[in-house]
Amino acid sequence: MKKITSILLSVLLLVSCFTFAVNAEVATQTVTIEAPKDIIANPGDTYVPVTWTITENEGWGAFKFYVEFDGDVFSFAPGGEIGFSDEQGTFAFFIDDARTYRNNIGAVTTNIFGIDSGVDPMITKDRSSFLVEGKSNTDDVTVKGEFFTAFLNVAENAPAGRYTIKITTDPNNCSSVKGPTVAKPSITWGEATIVIPASSSTALTVEGAQVRVATNTVAQGLRFISTIDAGLYETIKEAGQLPTSANSTGNGFGTVVIPTVMLNGADLTKDTANAKVVPAVKLYSAPTGEETTYRYTACLTGLSEEQYETSYTVRPYVTIDGVTVYGEQYATSVFAVAEAAYLSNNETQSVSEYLLNNILSKVKPDKYKPEGWSGIYKP
Repeated sequence: MKKITSILLSVLLLVSCFTFAVNAEVATQTVTIEAPKDIIANPGDTYVPVTWTITENEGWGAFKFYVEFDGDVFSFAPGGEIGFSDEQGTFAFFIDDARTYRNNIGAVTTNIFGIDSGVDPMITKDRSSFLVEGKSNTDDVTVKGEFFTAFLNVAENAPAGRYTIKITTDPNNCSSVKGPTVAKPSITWGEATIVIPASSSTALTVEGAQVRVATNTVAQGLRFISTIDAGLYETIKEAGQLPTSANSTGNGFGTVVIPTVMLNGADLTKDTANAKVVPAVKLYSAPTGEETTYRYTACLTGLSEEQYETSYTVRPYVTIDGVTVYGEQYATSVFAVAEAAYLSNNETQSVSEYLLNNILSKVKPDKYKPEGWSGIYKP
């Protein structure tokens, strides 16, 4: 009897050990959720959509996650609607939380899979984050595509910069169910970024124009000098969208140029017919001392004497992820710039003589009579 009892105990111990090993081994199911980058928004903008997309999904069931941002710059758009799907769709958010959210803070969207959103507004008093709770409503929890959209308002006094909208999963309130399998989800959220450019009236300006004096290596030209705020320049740089060649006319920054007469009174943009987009591949100067701007140029060369009085309009631009903002446009001519420089008495004698003999006297010989060169050289 003792032998039988001993054998039974041994079997029970083996079964117990085996059962424990099976229960302890929990599979990991990967979920990757990507976020949009460098959404352009301006101070005072409302209902700016930020959408996260599931790109990899091995299955998850119930979950909680937090949305976090700078509460001094952003807030949730109030007064929006949240659709209650009566638990139809891939995920169903808890309806009581959704009603609380709609009444107290604002709105997020349902996505293409019928996701409704809800929050507990008591989590943070400054409302810079909120909790979202959800649970699987179908057997298939491996769907991909647009998952979650939050609408944000931008403060009227929001400073220029690049801001992060972050989502983190509550690890203590997340589980995964895929058919009969119980697993632990490994969820990775991408960080969204919103770019608030400085006011175009100060961040992008045309400083003026110069006559580029011809030498043995460079041609005479009309050079327009524009400035870009250092903060905005760094934003473009961080986004990896600085122009690298003359063909970089999409994202980046630079100058748009066109003969003024061709505008017919319209505003100049990159899409204006016959306009030339000149990317700022090289900088004219970087900030020094207390300066806060970079300078860059666009130069017109090969202009004939007949074109010295032709007015050209330029406008600085910045494009990030296909969204463009502009500074004020400016127009002038070779003759106007040359005359202003000549009459300023700020140029050297050799430059003044160059302007007089090569430009001013060519356009208005009665007013500006050419003079002989004063310089004596022995190269």
